[in-house]
Formats: sequence, structure tokens, C-alpha cells
Amino acid sequence: MGVVKRRFSSGSVNHCASVALANAGVEMYDLVVGCSVHKFPKAQVDIYVTVLQNDGSALAASITCASVALANAGVEMYDLVVGCSVRIADSLTLLDPTESEEYKSQDDNPENHGSVTVGYMPSLNQVSAITSKGEIEFEAIKKAMNQCVSSSQTLYSVLQKCLHTSVMDKLNKKTSKLQT
Repeated sequence: MGVVKRRFSSGSVNHCASVALANAGVEMYDLVVGCSVHKFPKAQVDIYVTVLQNDGSALAASITCASVALANAGVEMYDLVVGCSVRIADSLTLLDPTESEEYKSQDDNPENHGSVTVGYMPSLNQVSAITSKGEIEFEAIKKAMNQCVSSSQTLYSVLQKCLHTSVMDKLNKKTSKLQT
């Protein structure tokens, strides 16, 4: 199996977001699970993520963006990995929380408060990454994962359409160059 290298560069103004992404190496490594690295045994994949502005759910957005970037670059993949985050506060669940809604471990939070981030490959119906923070009951995590899976399936068609448009644009540019 090939060597997969992961690096992070976080240019975020918000230090908490920088720390969260810097600690996300495992999740981004799991993203590369979606790539067919076995076909290129001496290949190395470097993924750099720079967060210019964090409005919340930066890790989920980074997973999705990195997956689309790899696919757009022509890296053979089993499937796109779609990231999704859920914030849990007692019986309330917030899909794609804003920065102010995100779970912060330094706060004095009671039981069943936390967050779950999932990396999901919709066409394979497979979770490639999951991370959680806080003290959350199993049933709440299960509910959050189901919400993430459902949301990821919805986003998947949008991502496919964007990639299709990108490929068609590249083909049109090549054919117009050949015609001139």
C-alpha cells in the first residue's frame, strides 16, 4: 500500500479553529481512504487546508472541499467524501452549526452536550471518518450520524453536478484549443 502523507496549514484568525484543524489529521487521513492509492504505490498525497474564515463546521467543510479538490485534480477515488457536523445540546441537535453554536470543551457543559463530525461516502454507503467531542449518549450520537448521512446524501448530488460542470468546462477548453 502507498504512503499517504498529510499536512495542515491553517491560516485562520480564530485560534480555536486552527487548533481544531491541526488536530484533524486523522480525519483527513481517513478522507484519503476514498482515494485509490493502491494503484500508485509510490505516490504521496499532500492535503493543505487554509481556513480563510470560519463560520462554523470548518472540519466538515474541509473534508468536503479536499475530497472535491482531489476528484477535480483527477485523482482516482472510490467515492467523494462528504463532511457533515452536528452539535448536540440535550434534546436539541443543530446540523452544520455556526462557530458560536459549536461545542467548546472549555465551557462547563453538562452531560449530553457535544458535537459529531462525519465523513461519508454516499455511493458506497460507508462512513470513512467520525469524530466526536463532549459527553454524548449513544442514542444521541446515533441520531446525529443519521442526520449527517441524510445531509451528505443531499449534498452529494450538488457536488457531482459541480464536478460534472468542471469536467465539461475542461473538455470545452481542450476542444476549442484543438479547433484553433
